[in-house]
Amino acid sequence: MRLTKEQKFKSTIRWLRKEFSNGRPRVHVRMFDSKKNEGECRFYPNKGLFVILIKRGMCLGLNIDAVIHEWAHTMSWPSEKGNEHSREWGIAYAKIYRAFLVWNYGRKG
Repeated sequence: MRLTKEQKFKSTIRWLRKEFSNGRPRVHVRMFDSKKNEGECRFYPNKGLFVILIKRGMCLGLNIDAVIHEWAHTMSWPSEKGNEHSREWGIAYAKIYRAFLVWNYGRKG
C-alpha cells in the first residue's frame, strides 16, 4: 500500500513521539501560514508544552526536514540559551535524522 503525503507526515510525527519523547514535555505539531519560516518551535513552560509550527503548502521532503529540525529543538531546549543551533541541537538533529533514514516509514528494506 502506498502512503499519501499526509499519511507519511502524520506517521512521522507519531514515530517522533514514540522514539524521541523521553518523558519531555508534550509536543504538538501544527501547520501555519508563513512567508519566511519553514518551521518554528515554541515552548510554553506554564503548560509544559512545545508547539511546532510547520509552513503550510511545502512538499513532503521540506515538511519532514522542518519537523525533524524543530523536534531537535525540543530535545535541546534547556541548553540553547541564546544559541538556538547549539552543539546539543546538532547532536539531537543528527540522531533523529539518522534514525529516520533507517525507519523508512516502518517499511522493511
